[in-house]
Amino acid sequence: MRPSDLDALLRSIYNPTKRNKVPTIGTRWNDMQALERIVQILDVVSGRNDGASLADLVRETAISKTALHRIAGDLRDSRLLIRDRNGRYQPGPKILEWSGLFRRDHVLLRTARPILESLRKAVGETVHLFMYDGTGAYYLDQIESDHALRMTYRIGSRAPLHSTGGGKAILANLSCAERRRYYRESGLPRFTAKTITDPAALEENLASSDPGGLYREVGENEKDIRCLAAAVLDAADRPLGAISITVPIYRYRECDQPDWEAALLRAKNDLECKLGKHGKEHSKAHGEEQ
Repeated sequence: MRPSDLDALLRSIYNPTKRNKVPTIGTRWNDMQALERIVQILDVVSGRNDGASLADLVRETAISKTALHRIAGDLRDSRLLIRDRNGRYQPGPKILEWSGLFRRDHVLLRTARPILESLRKAVGETVHLFMYDGTGAYYLDQIESDHALRMTYRIGSRAPLHSTGGGKAILANLSCAERRRYYRESGLPRFTAKTITDPAALEENLASSDPGGLYREVGENEKDIRCLAAAVLDAADRPLGAISITVPIYRYRECDQPDWEAALLRAKNDLECKLGKHGKEHSKAHGEEQ
């Protein structure tokens, strides 16, 4: 969607009576309110395997039924939503188009994919790629294991820095001031009985990483799941993201640990090397153009 298309969509949602005229753009607050409504709706719809009914959207967004019906119509016109035979809203083809462009053009994702595939083949368990955007971490890619029980996370969803292996690897490579700010702003929420929620204890945990910069997490983000991770750093030793291996605790074998550590370090070093071969790659690793 071009900026002009988004502008027209926002104006039609916030000023529905002026669709056949050239509306005057509202205040920034009004535009942001309309954009937040769009994001809320798309987030609910994309988070459900079977789509969302209008009643689902009313319940989960707290937007009125009348407004939702109108906004959903605009999103359908823009190909951001479709409505299936059961009347449920599903992500539209425009979102698939954006997703394809993102996967094609995102340097970190594109460069890491074959490396993740090799790592997945070497360890036989699910591997994840995290992206750090300066404020938080996100699951950027994953390749699942072939086991019946596997760990899957929604691509694009947030990964807590203090309770996930990949998050810890990123957190450990931030400055003391950045870590303190994260502790303060996040509040270090608890996800399991093993989540570390005390800043001093977390600092001690981060300082005890394995040689080579490997970080472990055992049941801290999800019960009965363990993770081994390494940060992916740029030329200035700033974290671009992280790579992790995730396995159910019952399937983990201590004898596999040395091989996993070696494979993960190879993947980390290989990715950092490939990202560092071209001067522009680092600045574009988050999908940005110089």
